[in-house]
Amino acid sequence: MQEQHPEPGTILYEDKLAGACHWSMQMRKGTCLRLIDNDGGANIGMLFYNPVNLLERYNAPDTLKCQHTFKLTKGNCLYSDMGRIFCSIVEDSVGWHESVCGNTTKNMVKQKWGERSYQEHHNNWNQNGYNSFLVELAK
Repeated sequence: MQEQHPEPGTILYEDKLAGACHWSMQMRKGTCLRLIDNDGGANIGMLFYNPVNLLERYNAPDTLKCQHTFKLTKGNCLYSDMGRIFCSIVEDSVGWHESVCGNTTKNMVKQKWGERSYQEHHNNWNQNGYNSFLVELAK
C-alpha cells in the first residue's frame, strides 16, 4: 500500500507556547516545522535525535564547519554527529540564527528574574532551558 502524504502547506498540528515552556515532537521525513514569534524577542532551544537510534543527535560544530558559516539561514542544513542531514532551513524571515550560545541554567534565571517555585507560583514559576531539556529527554 502506498503511503499517503498531505498536500504541501497543509497544517497537521498547531500549538502556541508561552515563554519558558517546553515541548517535543517526533517528526517524519518530509514534514515542515514553522516557528513564529508573535510578540518579538523570543528564542528557542532545539535538540534533534534520530528516533530509531537515540545515540545519533544534532551536532552544531559539524553543522557550522561543513557549511563554512556561523550563521544558519535559508538553504542551510542541520547535521547529525554521524554526518546525516536532520533537517534543512527552507525559509527564514529573520535573516540568520546562531546555534552555539547554549541555553539558560537555574542560576542564570534566578539572577535575572528571581526565584519562583512551582509550589508557590504554579504555572507562573520560572523555568530554565537546561531543566526543560532534561524533562523532554526523559519522555
